[in-house]
Amino acid sequence: MSRNNKCQNVSNRCCNVVLDAAQSGGHLREDKPRRCKLTAMRIAIISLSILLLSGCWSRREIEDLNITVAAALDIGHISSEEQEFEKKGADYPRNQRITLTYQMAKPEQSSGQDASGSKRKYRNVSLSGDSLYQISRETSLKETNPIFGQHYKALVIGSGLAQQLNLRDVLDFFMREQEFRPSCLVYISRGTGKEVLDVNLPGDVPAFRLLGISDNHYRTNRLLKPLSLTNLLEKLNLMTSFMIQNVVTAKGELKLSGASIISGSTGKQLGYLDEEDMEAVNWVLGGSKGGVVKSKDIITNQVTVYEITNVKSQITPHVENGRISFDVKVKSDGRLGEQMISDGNDFDNKFIRRLEDDAEKQIKELVTKLLDKLQKKYHADVLGFSDKLRIAYPRLWEKEKKTWDETFATTPIRYDVQVTIREFGTTNMRARQVEGQEG
Repeated sequence: MSRNNKCQNVSNRCCNVVLDAAQSGGHLREDKPRRCKLTAMRIAIISLSILLLSGCWSRREIEDLNITVAAALDIGHISSEEQEFEKKGADYPRNQRITLTYQMAKPEQSSGQDASGSKRKYRNVSLSGDSLYQISRETSLKETNPIFGQHYKALVIGSGLAQQLNLRDVLDFFMREQEFRPSCLVYISRGTGKEVLDVNLPGDVPAFRLLGISDNHYRTNRLLKPLSLTNLLEKLNLMTSFMIQNVVTAKGELKLSGASIISGSTGKQLGYLDEEDMEAVNWVLGGSKGGVVKSKDIITNQVTVYEITNVKSQITPHVENGRISFDVKVKSDGRLGEQMISDGNDFDNKFIRRLEDDAEKQIKELVTKLLDKLQKKYHADVLGFSDKLRIAYPRLWEKEKKTWDETFATTPIRYDVQVTIREFGTTNMRARQVEGQEG
């Protein structure tokens, strides 16, 4: 082979090597974005897996929690257990000013255990002292697990404490405590708060029973609108008088009955409103979706019952020559729930108008009794007349707000009630059908 041919072969080989290298580099450049995407996907999947796997790192078994569902406050009383501890030197310097009771729900047991439901589903722990914060931490010396307060349903205040101490000061702890639920409902016991939480309700928990009864507004107008701890503290800070729902115990049962009047100036309990007063309260405030009015027929003296389906109320303030007065207009629609007048005809407009007059008369009597009690006995505006005056006459309100309860005591209040029976059942309808069949 000649020298020229050898050179040509070497040159061809070099060109082939260069071409192969160029082609390989092209493929590498094309695969690089794909590799980056795959790598990013792998990193994302691994990161997500780590997050999912670490989701239960702070879990706490329900059996290991003291799930607190209610608390009660009473005037300080040393229990026999605390006295025994003190005798044995297990005490800490403190004044017995307040007794705090916690109600803790027990976790549900398996179906094979306690199937009869005869045992309590809760237990109560009571401690006394002069600092609620310190009392709450003292439970750590007696309980294996600390208080878990994310499920508070109710706070019950004993009447003895409400009459002696300013609630604004007493309840400060509950708003600062991070584990206390401010949406829990507040009640005042006619006795002690502890006795409400001690009621033995087989298969039920007192805190849950209170919550359930408070939801029955669609059936009765003798209940107050539920009052949360947040709303209670707002009212205390406004320093206007207001009401708190009462709870009463008797023979192992509890009942929501009446309300307590809390003074805006002192933050203490002034007195009580009974169940008839609560009916009048809901007539003045309006908004009721249920309840009944029992009255007696003006002619026969027989009982008739008007069932409420809705109530609308309008409170209008007036100021003439510096003299404040209010007009209250109440309108209600409902049905004839019951009437014991043998010759009464539900389809007779005059008869229905007579029953409406009977109901209106009864409602006016209830409202008169309520206003008389609030203005003459307690000197406390718990019905929100002050809000209506503040909105309509803000400058005048600034002058009156510091002594409003006393001004309210002598303020004229006029009221008008209009009842309309729109339904009266099928009693007469059935009677007419029977008469038609007999004929």
